[in-house]
Amino acid sequence: MKPLKIVSPLHKAMRQMSLHLGEAVRAQGMEGADGHLLSYLAVYGPCRIAELRKVFGHKPSTLTSLLDRLERRHWIVRSIDPEDRRGFLIEATTEGARVGSDARQVVESFERSVLARVKSKDLDGFQRVLAALGDVTQVNLRKD
Repeated sequence: MKPLKIVSPLHKAMRQMSLHLGEAVRAQGMEGADGHLLSYLAVYGPCRIAELRKVFGHKPSTLTSLLDRLERRHWIVRSIDPEDRRGFLIEATTEGARVGSDARQVVESFERSVLARVKSKDLDGFQRVLAALGDVTQVNLRKD
């Protein structure tokens, strides 16, 4: 007998969002990882590679490949970190920031579509769930 596969509602929802948003950004000519990274750099850049690894959780080789691809498309530039000459800073180019903005608009449109289907009392509960996720993970990615 095949074991029963149990998928939590949270896991299922995260997978659905990932697939939906991935398709939406691919329709705009980028990979999902491109959009994530470029939208982050457009707001927080320039960033050290170590910060990008922490935020996105990529293996060093995966992040290097991603940065190489973005650099070939002229969406990022790498420069030597003036505070640590062994490292690099990554910054979105003007075109890269535009692509990142396009990716952010895809996400914001998705959020508006979801919120239009949710009652305010349900949204309050969801906000509490998100706060609980933050409390449990204790992950603070960046101080604003």
